[in-house]
This record gives sequence, C-alpha cells and structure tokens, in this order.
Amino acid sequence: MRITNVAPTQHDPERVSIFVDERFAFACHALIWLASGLHINDRVTEEDLARLRVAEDRRALKDRAIGLLAVRPRGRNALQRRLAQGTKAHPAPPPEMVEAVLDELAEEGLIDDQAFAEYWVEQRDRFRPKGSLALRAELAQQGITRADAEGALAPERDLERALAAGRPRAQRLAHQPGMDARSFRDHLGPFLQRRGFTYSVAREAVASLWRECQDDNSGAMDDALAEDT
Repeated sequence: MRITNVAPTQHDPERVSIFVDERFAFACHALIWLASGLHINDRVTEEDLARLRVAEDRRALKDRAIGLLAVRPRGRNALQRRLAQGTKAHPAPPPEMVEAVLDELAEEGLIDDQAFAEYWVEQRDRFRPKGSLALRAELAQQGITRADAEGALAPERDLERALAAGRPRAQRLAHQPGMDARSFRDHLGPFLQRRGFTYSVAREAVASLWRECQDDNSGAMDDALAEDT
C-alpha cells in the first residue's frame, strides 16, 4: 500500500484526509499526520495506519476531556466516567487509552483532585452551604479520596456555614405568627442536620439565629434546647 494523497478536509482546515492507493482511508488532525513522519508516496502497512488511527483517537479523546474541564473543574474519577461513556461521534474508547489521557492531563496540571475538592467546597460555601458530613459524602461520590477531601473541608468553619445555610429559613420562620423558641428549634434544627451539620453545630446555630432574628435574650431558646438534650 502507498499513501497517494493528503489533503485538508472540506469543513476543518486543521484536519487532513489521507488517501491510500487513490482511495480515502480516514481523516486525522494535521498535527497527527505531521508527527507520524510519513509522506506522500511512502509505503505503509495496516499496522502503520492503525497507529495513526489510535493517535487520532487519543488526540480526540484528550480534546474532549479538555472541553469538559473548560465547562467546570472535575475530579479524575468523574472525568474518567464521562470519557469512558463515548459519544455519538466516537464509540467508547479502550480503558487504557482513557487512563493514558488522564495521566497526561494530570502531568500537565489540568486535573488535580485536591484542587477539585477545594473548588467543590468553595462553590458549596458560596451558593449552598453544607456541613462537613455532607461535603465529605459528596466528594466521595465524585471519586475524591478521603485524604484529598480532608484537606479541603475545614470543619472548623461548620458553624459559619450552618449560620449561612439556616439564616434565610430562620428569617422566614421568625415572621410566622405565634413562632416560639421550641417551634423554631423543631423546624430549623432538623433542616440543618439534613444539610450535613452535626447535632452540636446545628444546636449552636439554632440558638444564634433565634437571638439574631428575635433579639431575644430572655433564655427562651436555652430552655427549648435544654428540653432537647
């Protein structure tokens, strides 16, 4: 077999069509063709063409990964799952190709599970505060190891997060007719615990938010919380 022509594709000038024995064989990125070291009129084997196709598939897979990362940061495991699914245009790639692309992206600093964990926690803190219990579970679902997660959680900030998470609801509760300290506790405490805050953090946040909303220093909330112990 002989390469008889290489020409830019009609719709993408960065890709070239490769013709073998006067017949179209396949298209690939121009950089893949240049890196192959092949030239027009060179004789090639099926193995040569297979290597070109693999190189093109790997390049396309890396481009897809970079596109996904451009939308938002992702952990390695989450990205691996997306890449392994394939697309309508490209069937599911071999697992070893996915791992090779991920290794390359990691070496280039484009995927970093520690940085992703910090991003995840920062986004939660900004838009939907949750406690460390919930954050740890969410990061585990994203494939982040416990070690990488722990470096980002900052559990000492849980009271601050609980106040931020509970304040809008506390303000709504405070404006309901007949709302007393016990009802406030019974509504807000379980809400905060469902958001991943420990009992002790939720309890402290409930007391602070009651006083903040009611300007109440009478001890009514202390009495209500004492009933809950």
